[in-house]
Amino acid sequence: MSKLILSIAAITMSLGLGTVTTSASAKDRYPQMLTATDTNKDGMVSRDEFLLAMGAMYDQKMVKMKTMSTASQAKMMKDSQMTIDGYRALLGEISGGQ
Repeated sequence: MSKLILSIAAITMSLGLGTVTTSASAKDRYPQMLTATDTNKDGMVSRDEFLLAMGAMYDQKMVKMKTMSTASQAKMMKDSQMTIDGYRALLGEISGGQ
């Protein structure tokens, strides 16, 4: 269990670094994302590794959205779920658009 928690933390930190460098091209960013997502280091991403990474990115985005102003927060999330605008923002960050 602690290995899983450490993996999630490492993925979250790695993916957070990827969102800071939004000027980097997708060609440069995707190998970093693969490395962060490939927890068993076999050079490939399994379904489970992908879902774990996407879950970590979702959680990271929700934490960010909870720090927004009330008006912005209402546009991006409702209770513990993302609105379509929140989902667009998450996908934009993943693709380097935001």
